[in-house]
Amino acid sequence: MDGLQLRDEAVRDRVRAAQEFLDPSDQVLRNYRSDIILMLQKLQRRLVVSIDDIRARNLALAEGLLEHPFDFAQAFDRALKEVIQTLPNTTPTQTSEDVMYYCAFSGSFGQFACNPRTLSSSHLNRMVSLEGIVTRCSLVRPKVVKSVHYNEKKKVFHFREYQDQTMTANGATTSSVYPQEDEAGNPLITEYGYCTYRDHQTISIQEMPEYAPAGQLPRGVDVILDDDLVDKCKPGDRVQLVGIYRSLGNRNAGHNTALFKTALLANNVVLLSSKSGGGIATATITDTDIRNINRVSKKKLVRPPFSITCSKYLWP
Repeated sequence: MDGLQLRDEAVRDRVRAAQEFLDPSDQVLRNYRSDIILMLQKLQRRLVVSIDDIRARNLALAEGLLEHPFDFAQAFDRALKEVIQTLPNTTPTQTSEDVMYYCAFSGSFGQFACNPRTLSSSHLNRMVSLEGIVTRCSLVRPKVVKSVHYNEKKKVFHFREYQDQTMTANGATTSSVYPQEDEAGNPLITEYGYCTYRDHQTISIQEMPEYAPAGQLPRGVDVILDDDLVDKCKPGDRVQLVGIYRSLGNRNAGHNTALFKTALLANNVVLLSSKSGGGIATATITDTDIRNINRVSKKKLVRPPFSITCSKYLWP
């Protein structure tokens, strides 16, 4: 087999392994089918997958996610889309080809867990876990993914897909300029209602001041958020980010320099507490808590038990 066939076979193997992890045939193993159904019911498109579960099931798959995240993360996204297509009671909108689904990763990252100060060139093209404080958030701007154009003379539609450096590992990037005419010189009319856009935002993360060495300024790193991750945080929030740390290259081809801008392509954003002690920002209310709240609210004498409980802390 030639190199292209070997690459295609490797891609299919990765997708097959990811699909077997998300929806295994063995009933004893951890199954993400219920989590996927819950994700669809909440109208979400990002599934949180524990890398600890992947490591316990398939060590090579977990190492591939950390060492070669572009290849394996895309395999997980494709496997998630294929699992959703096999689910019953799904709508045509959920199984459409234009709908993108993503896998977000969490858990223990070991040597790839760092902060903006410990982040170095050895983490390039690796999946890392980063903690810090959001210092700046840009505006949410639309990024064109696919444009549709109509040819009035031939009565046909044309479309063009676009890729930038944040969407591909080593593939060629395309220009974001819309085509104005076809090969024969016929003018094209852009159908903006049929075009596909994706939200895009850039934030800056700075290391926490309590972890910074005394007498040194805190360091920062730029993070790129796409699609459903935009507006997940605001300046001042303490967050934990999981993503791919990579260099974006030089946009100016005529400028000869060896300096390249680096950024973190996030796939998971977890809000931490505003306090320095850490913890989750919002407490999770379970079904048991709701039942207990409803049970207490139906009691006639609710005030005395609460007053006795509070008096123990106010008047020792």
